[in-house]
Amino acid sequence: TAIVEEAHRAGITAQAHTQSVEGLRLAVEAGCDLIQHANITGPVAIPPATLELMARRKTGTVVFPLTRQRLQSIMEHASDLQRTMWQASDTNTHNLIRWGAPLLLANDGSVFSPEVATDPWIGKSWMSPSEENLSDLRTGHFAWFKAMQEKGCPPMKMLEAATRNIAVAYGKDRELGTIEPGKIADLLVLDQNPLQAAEHYRSIHIIFKDGVVVYRDALAVAPVLTRPMESP
Repeated sequence: TAIVEEAHRAGITAQAHTQSVEGLRLAVEAGCDLIQHANITGPVAIPPATLELMARRKTGTVVFPLTRQRLQSIMEHASDLQRTMWQASDTNTHNLIRWGAPLLLANDGSVFSPEVATDPWIGKSWMSPSEENLSDLRTGHFAWFKAMQEKGCPPMKMLEAATRNIAVAYGKDRELGTIEPGKIADLLVLDQNPLQAAEHYRSIHIIFKDGVVVYRDALAVAPVLTRPMESP
């Protein structure tokens, strides 16, 4: 609580990274602005009292959802304990949606080198390469939308999780998060309505950064961050 109070006194965001129901409850009670992967709580699902508190306090709730296909693939290689943990995580995501906690999109995005991507351990983990890999820096957010749609998250709640709610959690909602006069003009224009289907988030038509068009065809042909690494 003292850490959170000092952070707020300094005008910065207080953020927690929890992995248990006890840690989650403490972070909420301490007044954290947002909590990373709040749906991951070990083998125990979040109790209703904590769900109610998160919704009432409007705690920024980052969730790491898995699509049905991805979850099934993980379960096939998981131990009994791991299966219990992943099932609790999936249950938590459903419940956080149902209780109305302020959801935030995130995906732990990473770029894996070839030797890591082919490691047998990685191949059997939740980070294994595939189209629905939540931790892929380039496409993980698309997997997030698909997973949340499968879990019954209302389309507008998904859109807010990717925009407004993040700005609010970081105290930047006066400049970012919604389309309003006077705010920073970072815009993503789509060809299809994302409120009709999560897949439509892939239909990127044009990008504006600070009100200026980003011409994707003119971007570097050999990206530094997301380019595949050469084999050793």
